[in-house]
Amino acid sequence: MALTAAPDETVPVIGRNVAVACCRRSTEAGPTDLYPDPDAGPLQAALSELGARSTLVAWDDPAAEWGSFSDIVVSSTWDSVDRPVEYLAWAHRVAAQSVLVNPAPVIEWCLDKVHQRRLAAAGVPMVPTTWVTPEDNLPRCLRPSWWSSRRSLRAVGARRATPPVTRCSWPRPGAPTTRANRNGPGVPIKDRR
Repeated sequence: MALTAAPDETVPVIGRNVAVACCRRSTEAGPTDLYPDPDAGPLQAALSELGARSTLVAWDDPAAEWGSFSDIVVSSTWDSVDRPVEYLAWAHRVAAQSVLVNPAPVIEWCLDKVHQRRLAAAGVPMVPTTWVTPEDNLPRCLRPSWWSSRRSLRAVGARRATPPVTRCSWPRPGAPTTRANRNGPGVPIKDRR
């Protein structure tokens, strides 16, 4: 088994020192108080079985020495959506110091959910999605029956650490907004399946 560093390149896992990039439990938490990601344990066990060492590290830990890791795997960086500019700068910075298994351009492409429209247009099977913008006539999405089979995602990122939004809401006037919220296709509403 090997980690993929680029589409045409693989690296053996045995002896690798892998950082698993995570997020803090809350905005007030210290860099070692991490969000309890249920995928972290199985990921670390699988890496260990393959002969690699792994460490969970908050992506925004100022003391992290990313260059000391042979590979960095992005896992549960849920708070990245609250600071996308800082997060993308981090991804590009660590990619220059180590092997970022999830390449920075892919992270950047996936952070803005408009990529889901592009995938669907290219014929990739997707969960049925309704895109709602501030200009839309919203009464249909205010009905509880409409929400019973749907959940909303942020236009940038996805926030697993918080419950799904069950109402239509937009940033308050003057709040920082993302490109997608200002000019883009709006907020994706996914059918529950």
